[in-house]
Amino acid sequence: YMHDEKGGMLFEKFKMRLNDNHNGAEPSAQALNGRSQLLLKVITQSLNYVKGEAMAKINRSQVDAMSAHDIKWIVTVPAIWNPPAKVIPV
Repeated sequence: YMHDEKGGMLFEKFKMRLNDNHNGAEPSAQALNGRSQLLLKVITQSLNYVKGEAMAKINRSQVDAMSAHDIKWIVTVPAIWNPPAKVIPV
């Protein structure tokens, strides 16, 4: 879910858009309400959300607070993706 000055946008299955052929254009993702957003921005916001939720859960169960730098984060990508698509989440 993303929110901007025009309202909210909910994206589904946007990850698979990375493997599409974009003919040199910057890839975008379409929200359920029909609005589009740059795919890299959608992925960045999604990963930041997951990181925030993970950190909140970890720190609720720890006596000493941890930072995101204390954790080794691993992002996996489907093996069937083409090489350019595999490097974007990194």
